[in-house]
Amino acid sequence: MTEMYLGKREQIAICEEDGWADLGTKTMADNGFIIGKNAVVTPDFDPNWQEVLTAGADTRDVVSLEKGPLSYKFTLTFNPTNWKFLRYCAHGTVTNTDQTTYYQHTFTATDAVKSFTLEWAKRGDTNEVFTLTGCIITNLAINFATGTGASDGFITVTAECLAKSLSKGTSITSISSETDQAFQFRMVKWTHNNGEVVEVNNGELTIDNGVDENDSRYCNASLDQEIGEPVPKTRRYTCRFNVNLKDSTFTDDWIAQVAIPGTNKLEFIRGTNDDAVFTFTDEYLNSAIGPTNIEGINTADVAGTVLSLSIVAKDQHDDY
Repeated sequence: MTEMYLGKREQIAICEEDGWADLGTKTMADNGFIIGKNAVVTPDFDPNWQEVLTAGADTRDVVSLEKGPLSYKFTLTFNPTNWKFLRYCAHGTVTNTDQTTYYQHTFTATDAVKSFTLEWAKRGDTNEVFTLTGCIITNLAINFATGTGASDGFITVTAECLAKSLSKGTSITSISSETDQAFQFRMVKWTHNNGEVVEVNNGELTIDNGVDENDSRYCNASLDQEIGEPVPKTRRYTCRFNVNLKDSTFTDDWIAQVAIPGTNKLEFIRGTNDDAVFTFTDEYLNSAIGPTNIEGINTADVAGTVLSLSIVAKDQHDDY
C-alpha cells in the first residue's frame, strides 16, 4: 500500500538560533524541542511572481512570469505544555531560579525578538522535511474556551510567524516527544480588580510585536528574493474575556475610563508550583457592554488594552 502523509505523524520542532537565521553552535538534535501537543503548521508561502505584460508582441495574454520577493509566512498552532515558547515572542530574557522542588522562570520584555529554526517533518515512504530558518513570531494569541466535548478543552496558542528561508530534505531529526500534560480551560483563573471572576466562557491574551515584513525587504543582491532581519516596532498587549453578566461591575469600570485598579492577572494553574501568571499593568477597557440575549444569559466581551505585562512561570523544567 502507498504510505500517505498523515498529519498526526508529523514532527514539528524548533531550535533557538544564536543569531538571526543562524543556529551557530546549536543543533536541532541537541537543542531542539517539540513545540507542544496537537501542533499544526499552516503555510502562507508566496513566490509573488512578477508579471511581464508586454514585450512588444501583439497579445492580451500575460507574456511571462519572473521571480519575485519570496514570502515565508506561516501560522503555528499548538496546545502548550510549558511556557518556553514565550522566549520567542516579546519576553526573550528568562531568569531561571532553582526552588529545590521546582523551577521558577521570570520573563523580561526585550526590545529584540529571538529567532528560531523550525523543522516541519512529514513521515512517509519518502519523508518530506521542511527547514525554515530565521523564524520570528510576529503576533501570538493564547486562546481558551469552555470545553463541551471530548477534544475541545485545551488551551490553544496561535502564533503568526515569518521566516527568512526554506529548504527541503528527507532526514528527520530524532527528538523526544512531549510528555507533559497540555494546559486546559479548567486551569484558567482570571482576577479583575483584586477579585476572581468565575463566570468566564472564553477569552484570549494577545501579544503583537509590530513586525511588518515590508520593513525588511531591501534592494540588495545578497538577499536576492529573501527578506532582511525583521524589525520589531511598537509592542502591544490586548486581552478579552467573555463573561456571563450578573451585575454592573464591568460596565462601571468601562464608564470610568481609567486604568483598572487593584490586581489584574490571568493564570494557568496545572498544579502546585506548576503554573504561569500573566500580570497586567495599566489595563484600560475597550468594551464591556454586551447585547440583549432574549432567551439566554446576557454576556459581554470584557476587552482591554494592557500597557505592560509581567510573566512568571513555575514547573519542573530547567531549560527555559
